[in-house]
Amino acid sequence: MVRTYKRKTERASVPLAAYDAAINDVDGGKTIRQAAKDHGLCHVSLQRRLKKRENGGDNYNSTFSKHKKVFDGEQERELANYIHCCSERHFGLSSVEARKLAYQCAKKFTIPTPPSWDREQIAGEDWFLSFRKRHQFSLRKAENTSLGRAIGFNRPAVQLFYDNLAQAMSRHSYGAHQIYNVDETGVSTVPSSARVVAKTGSRSVGRIVSAERGTLVTLVCAINAIGNSIPPMFIFPRKHFKDHFLIGAPPGSKGVANGSGWIKEENWLEYIQHFIKYSKPSAESMKKYKWSQIERESR
Repeated sequence: MVRTYKRKTERASVPLAAYDAAINDVDGGKTIRQAAKDHGLCHVSLQRRLKKRENGGDNYNSTFSKHKKVFDGEQERELANYIHCCSERHFGLSSVEARKLAYQCAKKFTIPTPPSWDREQIAGEDWFLSFRKRHQFSLRKAENTSLGRAIGFNRPAVQLFYDNLAQAMSRHSYGAHQIYNVDETGVSTVPSSARVVAKTGSRSVGRIVSAERGTLVTLVCAINAIGNSIPPMFIFPRKHFKDHFLIGAPPGSKGVANGSGWIKEENWLEYIQHFIKYSKPSAESMKKYKWSQIERESR
């Protein structure tokens, strides 16, 4: 598919007003050839438009149609606004994530998609490139930004957060046992060495551990305002999870595995199910989650 099209002919470059004027002349009694000559048109093109009008065609001036888009204008604007919002909040989507989001939106709203989308479970690269051009998006390398800088940790921002929290509390009357803080952290299988007593001037002081470099394991924890906690979930850097990975873990702990050891989209859904299992939410008892990204409360 041509990604940047360059016009090669002058097809359909004549103003439509010229055809309208020529058609009016024909209606006034002129011949097709004479009307076309007076307005600098091809008499065959003028005759074709007149025939379309006689056959009842509403848009008789149309010579060709554009390619059918997957999303209409309003749907694309909603998708573009969401992607822009994620970028503004320092949670920008990669090109693959944006394409997956587009495919998921199309399936959610039962929009017909090309066969290649269904085969790969992701929107096509050509569509995404055209989407970027239509909405002035570009691929940029994101800068590492600390949480404090990203959320603008200052007096007005903190005050806004507590104002929103007070409104939510007055609206739903949450109890302390219903307010949870969820966060993730990385732990190593090899603990850091403490200071030991050694001879002054020693060049190297060692300490025996199971391995010189540990393996990173991601830990997801949740605790409510009265101190009750949800059993943690461990994400191990393995292809397959084994039950013996959780020997010695707190009762009720959940373990999953993926190649990187970092929490991914599917792991987060597993944790939500794990959280629901132990927090036991219901329609009568609404729950409020206070995520570590406090800017979500300051929208």
